[in-house]
Order: sequence, then structure tokens, then C-alpha cells
Amino acid sequence: MGHALETNSPLPEARCHTAFVQLCGAVHYCHRSGVVHRDIKLDNLVWADEAETRLQLVDFGYAAIVNEQSNFAGSPHYAAPEVHRANLPNPPVFLAAGADVWSCGVCLFAMLATQLPFNGGEGSAEEERALSAKVCEGAWDASLEGRCSAAAIDLVSRMLIVDPDERCTLDDVCAHEWVGGLEAVPWQDTPSTAGSQTPGGDIGGSG
Repeated sequence: MGHALETNSPLPEARCHTAFVQLCGAVHYCHRSGVVHRDIKLDNLVWADEAETRLQLVDFGYAAIVNEQSNFAGSPHYAAPEVHRANLPNPPVFLAAGADVWSCGVCLFAMLATQLPFNGGEGSAEEERALSAKVCEGAWDASLEGRCSAAAIDLVSRMLIVDPDERCTLDDVCAHEWVGGLEAVPWQDTPSTAGSQTPGGDIGGSG
């Protein structure tokens, strides 16, 4: 879906909803299976059919079975503030499931606005530091007002809260009125590993 940003082609909110609900289902399935993705971004969301009705989450190169992490992984524009802080000396441990929720929020913002909430270059260390500071501050470069419904804006706002303890969980996202409730989210068959304890804690329900 990264082409939406490259072409600046607006996506109808209904289409954004269809894609995002499927993204929620994919991530929910991963987390219930004890897997955190750690690199959720539009370029890793691909349509599985020519009609573009079935979305796939791909590229599990940074995926982990340990929820507690302390190193940077993923793409700077989509990475959560706590992931950016992993580049600091003696970084604190964070929960990757919550960082996945942030990345999903960036994806939703980008779908609705056809631009990223936090813009910046990555060509130099100075540019990377500036982008990281912007993400950690949590101030969007653009507004969603007038581009989508109030419910969609409310959901994005809850997902892009800098403090991971205050950020909504993935279950909260699925229960939000804009998504339509957990019953609206696909892939609810519980995998055999659901509910198992990973070395870093139970991922299911934490993100």
C-alpha cells in the first residue's frame, strides 16, 4: 500500500476502514500467537488478490517471540517513541506489542491523509535525530481535520499517544466504534499457541 503515499492518491475512508480492519486482524492473530511484528508499515501491507480485497501483512524479518525489547527495529517514520529511545545509552525495556499498535496508528494516519504524521529525512545522523525527536514529541506534521470522520481522528489520536502506558491496546483499537468491535475483525480463530507465556510475557492482550 506504500504507493498511496508515492502517488498522493486519496483513499476513500471506507476503503481505509476495510484495509485497517484486516490489518487489525493480522496483528491480533500475531499477538495471540506470541509474535510481535516490529516493522508494520504501508510497504509491508500488500493486497493478496487483483481485486484488492484481501490484505496481507508481510516481511517478518524483525519479528520476535519476546514482547520485552530494548533495541531499535523497524522503520523510523513508523517506529514508536519508545523504540526510538532504544537508540539512547542504557535504553529502557519496552513492550513491542504496544509499539506495534503505534505503527498501526501511523499506517491509519497515512491512509487517511496520504502523508505520514511525522515527516523527515534519514540521509544523515542529524536528520535521523530530528525525526526521532519529532516522533518522541508526538506532534503531527499535518491535521486530519476535514479529511475523515471524527471517529477516525479519535482512533488515530488514541493510537499515537507517546506514553505507551496511556496508549490504547490492540483490543481497545478493535473495540473502537470506527473499527466496529472485535467481531468485525477477521482471523479470530485462536491459534494453538494463543495464551501461552512468551519469555517476555504474554503478548496477547498487551498490545
